[in-house]
Amino acid sequence: MDGIRICGAIFDMDGTLLDSMHIWEEVSVGFLRRRGIEPKPTFKEDVRMMTLEESAYFARNEYGITESVPEIIESIYDAVREFYRTEVQMKTGAREFLQRLAAANIPMCLATATDRPFAEMALERLGIAKLFCEIFTCTEVGAGKNRPDIFLAAAEKMGVRPENTMVFEDSYPALVTAKEAGFLLSGVWDRMSPDRQGEMQEISHLYIRDFYAALDKIGSMLD
Repeated sequence: MDGIRICGAIFDMDGTLLDSMHIWEEVSVGFLRRRGIEPKPTFKEDVRMMTLEESAYFARNEYGITESVPEIIESIYDAVREFYRTEVQMKTGAREFLQRLAAANIPMCLATATDRPFAEMALERLGIAKLFCEIFTCTEVGAGKNRPDIFLAAAEKMGVRPENTMVFEDSYPALVTAKEAGFLLSGVWDRMSPDRQGEMQEISHLYIRDFYAALDKIGSMLD
C-alpha cells in the first residue's frame, strides 16, 4: 500500500456499505420458487451484477417466466421496498469509515446496481446521504458492472483520475471490471458471498473484513 494516494472513493451499496444482499437473493429465489422453478446453482452469481431490468429479462429467457419484464420488476419492488425504507442496516464500522474519508475531504460517490428510489430511501434513513456527491445507478448509466461505465461516470463527477480513485466492492467480478479500467481496488467481505474472498484479497490494494479494522490502514492513503 506504500505510495498509494486516494483522491476519490466510489462505494457499492448492497453488500459493501449495507448488510442487504440477503434480501435481493431471498426475493429473487422466492420469485422463481413460487412459480415452481428451482434456481440453478449459479443463479445468484449470474444476476449479482445485473440491473433489476436485466435480471427480469434473464428470468424470462433462462427460466421461461411468462410475466412481462415490468410485472417481474414490480413484484420484486413490492417485496424489497419496505426493507429499504425501515429495516436495512449498515455494515459494522461503515459509518465511521465514511466519516473518516469525509474528514479528509475525499469526494465520494455511490455506484449501485440497486435502483435510485431504494438507494435514496436507505441512505436518507441511515443519515449518510449527504456524504456522497452523487448516486450513480446501473439502470440510469445504462450498463451493469460487467462494464466500467458506472465507475468512470463517478470518477468524472468527482474530477479525479481512476488511478487515484478507490472502488469499494463486495463483488469479485465488479472488482475485475474496475481493475481493468485502472482503478484502485478495495475488496469488502460480505457474509452472502464467501466463495471468492481469496481472489478478492489477491487483486485488491485494500481488503476490508471489518470497517473498524480498516480505519488505520486507510489513513496512510489519505495523507
